Amino acid sequence: MRKRLSKEMRRYWDAFGAQRITRNALWRLFKGPYWQSGGRDMFPRADFMGWLGLDSKRWIVSCPGPRGGEGWRLSDDLVAAFETERETRAIQFAEAEAKVDAISVHIGSLDVVEDFTRPYPHPWKIQWSFAPPVPLPGTDVHGHPRLPEEPFHLSVQSNTLAEVLEQQLSHAQKHVQALLEQELDALARKEEQIRSLIPASLNKGSKRRDNGTTSGEEHE
Repeated sequence: MRKRLSKEMRRYWDAFGAQRITRNALWRLFKGPYWQSGGRDMFPRADFMGWLGLDSKRWIVSCPGPRGGEGWRLSDDLVAAFETERETRAIQFAEAEAKVDAISVHIGSLDVVEDFTRPYPHPWKIQWSFAPPVPLPGTDVHGHPRLPEEPFHLSVQSNTLAEVLEQQLSHAQKHVQALLEQELDALARKEEQIRSLIPASLNKGSKRRDNGTTSGEEHE
């Protein structure tokens, strides 16, 4: 089994998989980079094939067509390595999904996503997030500064123990709940301050209008 899968190998695997590779297929994939590097062939001829250097890639082997002729494919060990990687990722995703499904979340949402901060192939991570519908002041769940409009996030590796994940989620949700309660208290105080600015006579008049009466109706 190969220990390292290079970016070049991945490009061939993503484009061709275990299928037979033809010269025209190589041209469609690589003519852009070939021209950008100064290549002058307008069709997949000798200069283009020399630029590709298939003979120097031990992980590409000859694969003639059913009637003969040239053709190539990825070596068996390379195909096996990529298929194993794909199967492993599928298993890891299923395990993480099962872990997420077993946890109750009261604020925000919990999902399995790719960790784009890590090298390709991006490993899975479990991410909790909460996007407040209105600006919510306060730090993030780790105590770092954030803008009131920004969502809250918490991420852990997909293989994190369920008990550890639940503890971190509990902390994150309690943190957001405390901020929500603080914001409600601030809004209540603001409402009281605004009401105190309204003269009492206006408040009474407002109540009469709410009851469907007017000053003229009262005299009648």
